Amino acid sequence: MATEKTNDEVVITTTDIHLARGIGEAIHDAYKGDLEFHYNPVENFRRVHWLR
Repeated sequence: MATEKTNDEVVITTTDIHLARGIGEAIHDAYKGDLEFHYNPVENFRRVHWLR
């Protein structure tokens, strides 16, 4: 849906929890680093953190 850049991060918002996971896994496969997933089933919400 949107991307937002700051000095040291990029935030990507999506409309689908599976898309968020797919983007996180693609970035991890390409650039390695640490990848974490946080899922809230009550709100059907997924947060993906990648850091290198």
